[in-house]
Amino acid sequence: AERLVVDAALALQSHGHEVTIFTARHEKDHCFHETRDGSVKVVVYGDFLPRRVLGRFYAACAYLRMCWIALRLAMMQSSTSFDVIIVDQVSICLPILRLARPSGIIFYCHYPDKLLTGRVGLLKRLYRAPLDLAEELTTGLADTVFVNSRFTAGGFSR
Repeated sequence: AERLVVDAALALQSHGHEVTIFTARHEKDHCFHETRDGSVKVVVYGDFLPRRVLGRFYAACAYLRMCWIALRLAMMQSSTSFDVIIVDQVSICLPILRLARPSGIIFYCHYPDKLLTGRVGLLKRLYRAPLDLAEELTTGLADTVFVNSRFTAGGFSR
């Protein structure tokens, strides 16, 4: 989790809200102390999924891990209610999260991946095309989109 996500979780908890961070990976020796000491509850789904395949396909693997987490949350919807789900960085899971029936979904957008990575070579363009399309189609499915800077807001509006 990013520092901002942990700080937001702590702030929400200080106002009486129950907060859980769902993630595909949480390294106890490389995380913020609040997530290690239990100040913020962290649940890991999908640690078995790869972060890369043959040293490549990082974005596709990130999308797969986020979809897995979203599916797990959607399967919980009959036993757990979500007031708000905050999604950090990867928007492809937003349609799946709708199945969890939250009152709202907030997407915290960093700089759009489509504008961040290069498209040098045919293979890279072929790899990125479906990922870029998925990002374009799903980012707007959040009820609210937050960006981390004016610079990102400018990129997001493109």
